[in-house]
Amino acid sequence: MAEMNHELLQAYVDALYRVDGTTDFKVGEYSEELARLHAAHQAQHSHFITAFNPASKRLSAEENANRHAELGQKLDALKAVRLPAAGLDPEGQWPPEPGYLVFDMADDDVLALGREYGQNAVVAIGTDAVPRLVVLEKPV
Repeated sequence: MAEMNHELLQAYVDALYRVDGTTDFKVGEYSEELARLHAAHQAQHSHFITAFNPASKRLSAEENANRHAELGQKLDALKAVRLPAAGLDPEGQWPPEPGYLVFDMADDDVLALGREYGQNAVVAIGTDAVPRLVVLEKPV
């Protein structure tokens, strides 16, 4: 994974993240809806993760769908509590990237999955319900 440039990093920060088709949130902005989701799932924290478009390189719809399904199967095997989610480009220049909002999964496990699927970053939401971007370092 190449080092992320400022434009790409800014695109992740500017993205709109949508959970279960109804709850929208943005990096760095408190979300009452996320706080409610955490309470409803008795969760301390959550992460948004996707398997789409590794290293921000567009794959075919079929490749992305297969990667998304595989990530869902891995999360199921880990008994992760999750909701469908997606990363959206508010400018509409990048297609939606389906993923999952995963509750109370260990940070290391989420980061490992992000790296496994070639992602540049994941979004972490802590007890303060303020999403933050976590840039993934490439494996040593």
